[in-house]
Amino acid sequence: LLVVPGRLSLHIAASGTGGSIGVAPGQEATLAGSPGILALDAAAGLSGQALVHAAALSLPGEDAAVLLCAPSGAGKTSAALALALSGFGLLTDDSAMLSPGPGRPRVWGLPRAVKLHRATLALLPALAAVARDRWNAEDEQAVPRGRLATLLPLPSPRPMPLVAILSVGPRRGRPGHVVERLPRAELLLRLAADNLGRGPAGLPA
Repeated sequence: LLVVPGRLSLHIAASGTGGSIGVAPGQEATLAGSPGILALDAAAGLSGQALVHAAALSLPGEDAAVLLCAPSGAGKTSAALALALSGFGLLTDDSAMLSPGPGRPRVWGLPRAVKLHRATLALLPALAAVARDRWNAEDEQAVPRGRLATLLPLPSPRPMPLVAILSVGPRRGRPGHVVERLPRAELLLRLAADNLGRGPAGLPA
C-alpha cells in the first residue's frame, strides 16, 4: 500500500486477512504520521474502539475528560490550547481514541506533537515561550509535548471517563463565544461528517 525506502512500508494482504508495517531502525517516530494512524485505526476497530478526529482534555482536578470536535481548520487546536492554558489537561489536539465499556465511554489522546498555527500564537501570546520561528507553508509548526509541558498540564495518556462532547461551530465574525446544548442527533451528524471515512467499516457503534 505504501513504501518509503529506508523508513517504512505498509502492506495489506489482498485477501483482507492480514497486513504488516515495517519500520526501519531509528524511524519509529514515523508511526506518528499517516501510516501509524492507519494502523492504529485498524487496531482500534478490532478491539471495538474508535479513533476520532477530535481534541481531548481532562477536567481540572478530576478524572474525567471532554472531546472537542471540529473539522480541520475550524479552531479545534486553538480552543484546546486556550482551555489547557486555563487549567484543563491537554490529552491531544487532534486524534483521540474512544473505548466503550460499562457505564460511560472512556477516552484517551494520542500523545503527539501539537500543530501550532501562526494565528493561534497571535490569539494566545503565552505560547510564544514554546514556539520557534520556523513555520511551514501552512503557517504551522509542530511543538513537541516535552516543550509544552513547561507551560500547560499534559496528563499521561490513559483512558478517562468521557463526560461531554463539545462541537466547535463556525466563526460568526463577532467577539465572544456562544455555548448552547445541541440535540444528540445533530451532534452525532457532526461527528459522523468528520469521521465516517476513517475506516472501511465507518464509525463503530
